Amino acid sequence: MRESWRFRRLVFLVFSVIPVISALVHYPPIMDAVGRVMSFIGLVIIMLSGAMAIYIHSLFPKKHNRPEDFGKLLKDGLYRFVRHPFYSAFIFLGFGIALFFTSVPGMIASLLMVPLWERLAEMEERELLEYWGKEYEEFMETRGRFLPKADSCPGRSLLVLATFFFGYFTLYGLKALFVDSYTVEFFIRAGVLLILTIGFVLLISKSLGIKVDFGLRRDGIWKSFLLASALSLPSPLLQLQEGNFHSFQVYAPLFLIFLSYLLFAIYTFSVFVAFPVEVLDPCGRLWLIVPPLFLFVYDSYFFNAGKMPPLGDLILFVLLYPVVYRKTRNVAGIILAYLFIAEWDPWWAFGIAYGWDAFKLAGLARVGLSLLSAFLLLFIKRTLKQTF
Repeated sequence: MRESWRFRRLVFLVFSVIPVISALVHYPPIMDAVGRVMSFIGLVIIMLSGAMAIYIHSLFPKKHNRPEDFGKLLKDGLYRFVRHPFYSAFIFLGFGIALFFTSVPGMIASLLMVPLWERLAEMEERELLEYWGKEYEEFMETRGRFLPKADSCPGRSLLVLATFFFGYFTLYGLKALFVDSYTVEFFIRAGVLLILTIGFVLLISKSLGIKVDFGLRRDGIWKSFLLASALSLPSPLLQLQEGNFHSFQVYAPLFLIFLSYLLFAIYTFSVFVAFPVEVLDPCGRLWLIVPPLFLFVYDSYFFNAGKMPPLGDLILFVLLYPVVYRKTRNVAGIILAYLFIAEWDPWWAFGIAYGWDAFKLAGLARVGLSLLSAFLLLFIKRTLKQTF
C-alpha cells in the first residue's frame, strides 16, 4: 500500500486548501436569508461529517498503512453501506466548509477535489483486491464507493432532490441572468453555474450507479419542437398584444442576449426537466414530483431577483414542458421552442434594435410557426391513425 499511502498524503494536503479558499474568497457574495441558511446547513454538515470521520478513524488500528495491519476486512458500521466512508466524510466536510462560509469558489474547489478522492480510492481498491481477493471483490459488489448503492426509487428520489437543492443555491448565488449587462462577467458566472451543477449531478449519479441523461439528442427533436411550439402559442400572442418594449433596457449586442438565453435554456431544461424525468422514469408516476420542484426553483429564482414570475411562464415552463419531455424524450426541441417562440426578453431587445415593424413581423412569424406546429402535429397524428 506504499503507493496509495504517498498519494493519500498528497490528497489530504490539497484538501487543506479548501478551508483557506472558503474563508478568504467570497465571490459572488451570498448574503441575506439564503446566506444564513447556507451557513447553518454547512455547520450541520461539518459537525456530522467531522463526527463520522472521527468515529471511522477510531476503528482503524494504530498503524494502518497496509492491508496486513488490519486483522480483518472492515464490513460493519458504515462499511455496510459504502467502501470508503472515511473519504466520504471528507468529501462532505469540504462542501460543508464551503457552505458555511457561503463561498462559491470553495464549492468549486470541493468539486474539483472529488477526482482526487476517486483516484485514491481506486489505488487502494487494487491493493485491497490483491490482498483480500474474493472477499473484497464480493464486498465491492454490494457497496458503493462513497455513497450507498441506490439504484432504487428512494435513492433516485434523493438524487433528484439533491440536484434541485444544489441548483437552487447556485442560481441564487450567481444570479446569472440578473446582471446589468451581458458582459464577460455574465458568461463567467453562467459557465461556473453550469460546471458546478452538472459536475455535482455527474458526481452523485456515478456514485449511485445511475446513468445520466440530459435529453440533448437528435432523435425526436422535431416532435419535441412541434409539441412545445404549439403549446407556446399564447406567449407570442400576449407579447404582441402588450407591444410595449420601450421600458426594456438593452446593454449588449442582440446576439449576446440570444446566446445568454440559449445558455440559460440548455442549463434549465436539461438539469431541471430532462435529468430528473430520466432518473425517475423506472419509478412510474414518481416523475410527477418534477414540476413542483421545478416550480420551487423557478419561483425562487425570480423572487431572489426582486421580481414576480409571470403566470404564463409558470404554466408553460414548469408544468407543460416537463410533460412534453416525458412524451418525446428530447429536450433540444423544447429549448428551441422556448428561445424562438415562448421567451419575451430577447424579442423585446430585437424590437429595440430593429423597430416596431420588425418586432411585429417577428411576432407574427412566431405565432405562425406555433400555429403551423399545431397543424403539423394534428396532420401527423391523423396520418398515423389512417396508416395503422
